Amino acid sequence: MCEGWSLEIGTLIYGSVVKSATVGLPTMWIASVNATAVGEYLDRDAAMKRVEEQIESSMNLVLHDWELYRAAKAGRASCRDASCDRQVSLHLLRFALINVRPGLDVAQR
Repeated sequence: MCEGWSLEIGTLIYGSVVKSATVGLPTMWIASVNATAVGEYLDRDAAMKRVEEQIESSMNLVLHDWELYRAAKAGRASCRDASCDRQVSLHLLRFALINVRPGLDVAQR
């Protein structure tokens, strides 16, 4: 029997905690977000907390990038030529590079 817990945000994010029992070893709780392992824990609550933290952090990045997208889209709607598109794109690229969080690899964005 599978025992666990999950947290879904729409169809965008799926977090789960699944019990793993191996004979002779302590029960472990395996935490993952979007099918990526985020750790193994002896305690279900600790695994759930880690999943929640990971999802909250990811959502902050998603919401930030969503606002950048919306601003760029609004800027494109008011532009009349291709040079305006390039200016909006360069502005957003500069903004994104300036606001990269310490320890976050730009390739992860």
